[in-house]
Amino acid sequence: MTKPFRYIDPMSDFGFKKIFSNEEVMRAFLTDVIEPKVPITRVEFLDKEMPGDIKEEHGVVYDLRCRTADGGYFLVEMQKKAQKFFSERIIFYLSRSLSAQLKKGEPEAAPSSAQLKKGESDAASLSAQLKKGEPEVEAEPLSTGSLQNGDSKATEGASAAEDWNYELHPVYGVFLLNFSLSGFRPAAKRTVQWMIAETQECFSDKAQAFIFELPQYRQLTEQQCKAQTDYWLYNIVNLRNMNGPVPFQDMQPAFKAFGNEAEWANMTPAERDYYQHQLDMWYTNWAAWEYNHEEGYEKGLAAGRAEGRAEGRADIARAMKAKGIAIEVIAECTGLSAEEIRRLK
Repeated sequence: MTKPFRYIDPMSDFGFKKIFSNEEVMRAFLTDVIEPKVPITRVEFLDKEMPGDIKEEHGVVYDLRCRTADGGYFLVEMQKKAQKFFSERIIFYLSRSLSAQLKKGEPEAAPSSAQLKKGESDAASLSAQLKKGEPEVEAEPLSTGSLQNGDSKATEGASAAEDWNYELHPVYGVFLLNFSLSGFRPAAKRTVQWMIAETQECFSDKAQAFIFELPQYRQLTEQQCKAQTDYWLYNIVNLRNMNGPVPFQDMQPAFKAFGNEAEWANMTPAERDYYQHQLDMWYTNWAAWEYNHEEGYEKGLAAGRAEGRAEGRADIARAMKAKGIAIEVIAECTGLSAEEIRRLK
């Protein structure tokens, strides 16, 4: 297979995950676009799938999910196609990562048959003593612990969840959208967090969303890039059309690793085949969507024209009817039936 380009597209699913799974690239990207209060010294990539706590609960599959040395969680998403309720999806993603921080205690092991028999024997002995009215020793209340190991106390401590005081590690979501967010005016960047409406004070910064609309960066030239965020978004949007070194390496050294991860020549044959397969699927789905969209548009125009012609004939018939012209003449001129003309008001 001949080399079709120098770099793969960071906006493709495979390209995005391959490039940003590099720890140096991800650490630099998060530092530049979020500007955290605590420096990000290390990034640990986590399982992208977060199942529900119970079988019936909806799980979440993120593009990339990682944790920093100070315990902060980061969700990084690339979304190419517009969704009506994507703002609600952002809330769900952040909330799911917050609720998952609940510390869950380990369930106690079920007592063995020998332990149960020992517990039953102790209970029978104690019952006999109480019936005599002269217990040899002061009776201790039975507990799960005494059933499990006879004379031991109840299991020490409670589950970890009972010790939790609701302190949360921060969760940051970075969302790169190839569209403008539905219901809002187009904006290059939005920072979303909980605020007090009356005073505009920050209620909590433990859940924040950083939303970038990539169409706003397509008009940006290399010379117009001034901020660290501009450098990243410019390279993400334009990398697939570049033939030279990735720009802005003097401003952000991690762009060298960014380019190395994206370079076609550095990919294995299996990676190249998978990337091409993903691109083919994307182009096929896009072509099908575009065809169905155009077909629906043409059908809508045809239906609208037919409806407009029918309404026009009705207007003419009403005017003729108001002038007292015979229904038979109106029907002959407009093509409407006599019954349709009589119903006109």
